[in-house]
Amino acid sequence: MTAVAVAERSSVEREIAQVVGAKMRASGWLHGNGFVVTWAIGHLVGLA
Repeated sequence: MTAVAVAERSSVEREIAQVVGAKMRASGWLHGNGFVVTWAIGHLVGLA
């Protein structure tokens, strides 16, 4: 099974990937150790 994490920006994506051990870089995402980590552009959640 592979878990996916979506970060708000690429700098956060790199930090998450480091923690979960996703060290292989691809075009727009990092993967490894059962994780895929990518990012979005802008805020994912806004407060009501």
